[in-house]
Amino acid sequence: MSKFELSHLLNEELIKCALLNYHNSNNSSAFKIKACEFKLSPANGENFCSEIYLVKVKYEINGNVEQKSLIAKILIPEIADLGSNEFLMLNTILPGMEQCLTGAENDNKLHAKCLLSESDKEEFYILENLNSLGYYCADRCKGLDYEHAEIVIKKIAKFHAASMIYAKKFPDIVQSLLNSGFEKGACDEVSQVITYGGFEYVSDMIKNWPTYENLSQKVRSIIPKYNGLAYEVVNSKNSIFNVINHGDLWVNNFLYKYSEDKGRPTDVLFNCFWGSCGVDINWFLNSSLELKVLSEKRLQLIECYYEALTATLKKENYPQLEIPSKEDVLMEIKRCEFIGFYIALCEFPMFALERSCEFKLSSANGENFCSEIYQVDVQYEMNGNDERKSFIVKLMIPEIAEIGSNEEEMFNTVLPAMEECLNAGESDNENKLHAKCLISERNKEEYYVLENLNSLGYFCADRIKGLDLEHALILMKKIAKFHAASMIFAKKFPDVVSSLRGSHFEKGASDVIAEAITFGGFEYVSNMIKNWPSYEYLSQRVQAVIPKFNNMVMEVVNSRNSKFNVINHGDLWVNNFLYKYDCNSNKPIDVLFVDFQNCFWGSCGFDINWFLNTSLELQVLKDKRQQLIQTYYVQLKETLEKQNYPKAEIPYLEDVLMEIQRCELIGLYTSLCELPIVALEKSKSQGFDCNTFGQPEKMKKIRVLMYDNPRVKETLEHTLKYYEEINML
Repeated sequence: MSKFELSHLLNEELIKCALLNYHNSNNSSAFKIKACEFKLSPANGENFCSEIYLVKVKYEINGNVEQKSLIAKILIPEIADLGSNEFLMLNTILPGMEQCLTGAENDNKLHAKCLLSESDKEEFYILENLNSLGYYCADRCKGLDYEHAEIVIKKIAKFHAASMIYAKKFPDIVQSLLNSGFEKGACDEVSQVITYGGFEYVSDMIKNWPTYENLSQKVRSIIPKYNGLAYEVVNSKNSIFNVINHGDLWVNNFLYKYSEDKGRPTDVLFNCFWGSCGVDINWFLNSSLELKVLSEKRLQLIECYYEALTATLKKENYPQLEIPSKEDVLMEIKRCEFIGFYIALCEFPMFALERSCEFKLSSANGENFCSEIYQVDVQYEMNGNDERKSFIVKLMIPEIAEIGSNEEEMFNTVLPAMEECLNAGESDNENKLHAKCLISERNKEEYYVLENLNSLGYFCADRIKGLDLEHALILMKKIAKFHAASMIFAKKFPDVVSSLRGSHFEKGASDVIAEAITFGGFEYVSNMIKNWPSYEYLSQRVQAVIPKFNNMVMEVVNSRNSKFNVINHGDLWVNNFLYKYDCNSNKPIDVLFVDFQNCFWGSCGFDINWFLNTSLELQVLKDKRQQLIQTYYVQLKETLEKQNYPKAEIPYLEDVLMEIQRCELIGLYTSLCELPIVALEKSKSQGFDCNTFGQPEKMKKIRVLMYDNPRVKETLEHTLKYYEEINML
């Protein structure tokens, strides 16, 4: 299922720092965040260089309650390593350029204000959300009409003029800007694919176009000359006059504001290098316009640019003799026509690609060891109506698929019937348990196409931090409903339940992955606590569990040993359930389950112990364990009674407590072996995948990171003593 996982950089403390900067305040004691919501921006998939998050925050400062919408932009490490001028532009140059322009503040706004940024270890920016100020992207697929194009050309003229004024005042800062990315031509893999691949494809494509065949070889002949031509264009020494170029001036990199009365565009903002204005102008004209506007209004737009440029420079008292003439502008546009040619052939086809069906990799290393997860956004027409849907495609890793699981049976038979059991007599089908499965296959390769729960407003909680009591209570109620529904289902369809595979622990830790997690985990903890004061004596006891573990766990998951049985989720930790939140209070109101490959018929104590020891804040685990178990039982009993389950077969609270106690080994195992994996920060799990478990040296290094986590250490301090007290150690 879609694993919405925040970048490790994003947290409330970061947002607090950004907002204190915004308010020019150092008084953190007078500042309190009341609610903070992070969401992946729909812009992801539109941007190849960064991850974009929307942040909605409600906070109190100096006794006043305020709300803000922010954008968090986190550069992909490979892109950040290449270097750019963005940090300098957002923090120094753009604010300085705006100050160079006199007049109403909003008239001369050029960009989103940057509240906080970092470019040393990892590069990120916290920006004001221009959507909240009424600015929105135009349609990149359709292209701009003249009205939209005219506003951009006037605003980029202001931008260029402001940069010229700024350069007069601060020449050293401008000189410190990195040069254009085109200075070295197509020198990296991405630019080579775009550039040479684009020219090559067009050359082959037009071979059979009537009256264009003769151009095929001419297009191809550009390839060996491209780097030299690009360098000449962006070399500022070749320009009659220079400006700070935006450098990537296409539809997705500027946002429009519209009049309230007629919905007409009234302003535009840009989402840089020192060089010819011809680069930005050619880039814009050939990437962003409707064809009719490009073919008929090109000169008119250039005229608008020149008038706005000179008007701004004159208004700001720029030296008269240094204001470019119209001929200067035309010459620079002509000198940089090569950029227009490149854009038209290589970049424009990407910009205009319709979003009819987009695939994005959703899971990352260290987030999911059993499958690859893709998000699919599709726009389609059915019976004359346009529709949009978002799906999740889950492709099982072959090694995992070969082991086998109950997931297909769960999705196609058991889960839909369990929901029907819960909704019997209900009018609104309120008891949703899971994402609907549209299609699945597990003959040659195993895959599932599922509804995207994110699009229904469900998102993962923070696996690094763990759940507070509010989140935990909702989960305990829902897993109780899930278990109750499975008991009702088993009454109606005992043969289906009997056909389910047993737990993946049915034969103990019997495969490479299970052995690495289990025995490697116990071994590591045993060695680690040898030097912990007041824990040294437990080292040998932890070690002693290893030879007994397989027999012990087989007894735990054997359904014949249980007072009563349920269908267990089997892997009940934070990434395997998604929460829905109240729009006003931002409090969790519902939760749904994902990933059902480990489901099996057995004791409820398995799921409960797994959840309690992988997913809670430590204080909740210490102080609220009994309250959570009580909540589970009340909901289990209430659900069974409501659906007329035989009264004599409804478990007692004592039965539930006995099953939890009988399955305490699962709690010991998960706290020592699974929690360190679950709580590993995203930044430290790069390259951590299914194959890692079979590489002892690599596992040795990653275990150091796993167990060096303060949350893991503090939790172990508690759980080791707890399991000693109940004679598990």
